[in-house]
Amino acid sequence: MFQIKITVVGKTLASWWQSAEGEYLKRLSHYAKIKQVFVKEEKMAEHKTLPQIQAIEAQRIEDSLDSNEYRVALVKEGRQLSSEELARWLEKLANQGISRINFIIGGPLGLPESFVKQCDYQLSLSKMTFTHEMSRVVLLEQLYRGFSIFKNENYHK
Repeated sequence: MFQIKITVVGKTLASWWQSAEGEYLKRLSHYAKIKQVFVKEEKMAEHKTLPQIQAIEAQRIEDSLDSNEYRVALVKEGRQLSSEELARWLEKLANQGISRINFIIGGPLGLPESFVKQCDYQLSLSKMTFTHEMSRVVLLEQLYRGFSIFKNENYHK
């Protein structure tokens, strides 16, 4: 069984996003053990530059990582996959014996390039920009859809 961790900078504040996340977390539990890790978002301050804030948040992410997980950075420059391609990618990872996957979503300023390069894979949900809350829900829904395709079940149409 897959063990999926979703590491995110910042928490989900709006109740409607929490409800949507909860629904997909429940659905995904049939396919994988899911864990969300919330890393503190660094406050923007006049004396801190964008790279400094990104570096602080990246260090917090690093501190939460396990050494034996496959790391996927969610970045707009990453590879875009169709739902079917995502399912095949999950199957390929399973066939390679990779079952511990960590999807990493940075803060509002994104992930520093140096951190992204250290990840095993770079994934993009879209060329469009989404809120972090929306990104989490889209990721969870697409993982659920991908697993249903992978397992040849009826959800995907």
